[in-house]
This record gives sequence, C-alpha cells and structure tokens, in this order.
Amino acid sequence: MPKKTKTKKAVKKKAQAKKRKKKVKATLTMERVLTESSDAAHEFYNQSRFGSILEDGKVQLSLLEALYLIF
Repeated sequence: MPKKTKTKKAVKKKAQAKKRKKKVKATLTMERVLTESSDAAHEFYNQSRFGSILEDGKVQLSLLEALYLIF
C-alpha cells in the first residue's frame, strides 16, 4: 500500500506544478507566432531561449518552436 500512496502523491505534485505555470497569450501571424509583451513572456524566453525578443518587447517564435512548446 505505501507504493500506491507515493504514486498518488507524485501525481498530485505534478498537477500542482502544472497549475503554477503562467500562460502566455500568443498570436499566429503568417509564418510566425508572436507573444504578448509581458513579464511572463520575458521570463519564458529567459528560461527556455526559444524564439527572439523584438523591439516592442514581444517574443517571436517560429511555427516549429511554438508547436514544440505546445506539446
């Protein structure tokens, strides 16, 4: 029985960690994806280094980068 308890706790921890992640709004434009200009978007860029930061503060992602991050 202790093993089942550990498994349930691990699943619960993962669910809680998912809830804490901040969502960043993005827009599909032609062959690129542009995020909003926000602290969450900049933090996301700093942690992952996906995309590039534009002059207006938005993060630009290629379609392949955006697809990878969704899944």
